Amino acid sequence: MKMFLIILLFYAADNLHGQVDSFTISTYNVNYGNFNQKLIKTAIEGGKSDIVALQETNKDVEGFLKETFARQYPSMNFIGNKDEHPAERFGFMSKYPLKSLGFIRPKAGMFGSYVAIIVMNGRKVQIVNVHLQPARLGKDKGSRKILRHLHHQMKFISRRSGI
Repeated sequence: MKMFLIILLFYAADNLHGQVDSFTISTYNVNYGNFNQKLIKTAIEGGKSDIVALQETNKDVEGFLKETFARQYPSMNFIGNKDEHPAERFGFMSKYPLKSLGFIRPKAGMFGSYVAIIVMNGRKVQIVNVHLQPARLGKDKGSRKILRHLHHQMKFISRRSGI
């Protein structure tokens, strides 16, 4: 089974300290090939988020989300890179109006990033939805090599984050 790393990065377009009420944001990889409506609905409802970022949507999932969550998330948008691969699509669902939507095409791979700006209390907040390319390990790699690779990656992340 392929493992995808999903990271949602967001930052304020201006200095927001003390200027904006708090908000919640969730991110979900809905796995384009596994359309489990009940699971998707339960996960999103359970998050009770103001903004939901989605990866690996497809037209069926997007239709379901629009029909199911239109009241809770009146602002929804979905996009793909080139619509050449079913796992490349992104989405945003928001209680706040989404402005200045843009897709940043990948320099390599198929995923890219989806960017939106929301306005809260007159202040702009930029949100970036990122779906990273999965690590590809050859079939000839044994479990020890895979574990060594993961260990090396964790050490790298720890050094970078100061943990």
